[in-house]
Amino acid sequence: MSKKKNGQALREYMKERGMNKQCELARDLGVSDAMISRYFAGQKSFSAKSALRISHHTGIPMEQLFQ
Repeated sequence: MSKKKNGQALREYMKERGMNKQCELARDLGVSDAMISRYFAGQKSFSAKSALRISHHTGIPMEQLFQ
């Protein structure tokens, strides 16, 4: 699995909610803009802890975060 694909569920979440900036998503998730950037660029994978937190906040199933 490509790390770059890990951020796809978050991109779709942003699109569905009309978010245009990564900083909006970062603020909502309580992480830095840089962390969101790393997820989207494939430089960082979700840890189990961060995936659980993101899943609880967004409603995105954890399995989908790792697809």
